[in-house]
Amino acid sequence: MVWKKHWGRRKHRFIDKKQQLRFAVIVVFVSWLFPLFFLCMAMSPWLIGEEAGNVQPLLQEFIDFCFDHWWVVMIALVFIGFCSILLSHLMFGPMRRFENVLLQKKENPLETVNCHLRRSDYFHDFSKLLEEVLNELEAVEAPAQVAANKDAEAYGSS
Repeated sequence: MVWKKHWGRRKHRFIDKKQQLRFAVIVVFVSWLFPLFFLCMAMSPWLIGEEAGNVQPLLQEFIDFCFDHWWVVMIALVFIGFCSILLSHLMFGPMRRFENVLLQKKENPLETVNCHLRRSDYFHDFSKLLEEVLNELEAVEAPAQVAANKDAEAYGSS
């Protein structure tokens, strides 16, 4: 069975391109801010005390190195962005799955839904809960729908 070989793999590079790129930009931005924040904290004499004077030349060398070899910084940021897009599949894939399940339930309220996720995805507990709630709604709606159909028939017979 050929289809089992590829079951559970991602089918698209982007699940929700806008959201995944937004997530990647935020991760890259935070990754860029962390060293800057660290440098500012390390250069602050009121946090480190007298040692700030000893640290300042080292930090200045680091800053100079980053400016002299800016392409290394860019490659690192691009790598972080790429990794964050791969990581975002583990979050946005389940969200797309939940969206499809909810649409399926909306279109066919009496149909049983399946919220299974890939092993590596996040939100497995939520997936089980969502599936349980949506499939229990089917059992609750069915008697109400039967009663509504009887009322409609009685109203139509009058």
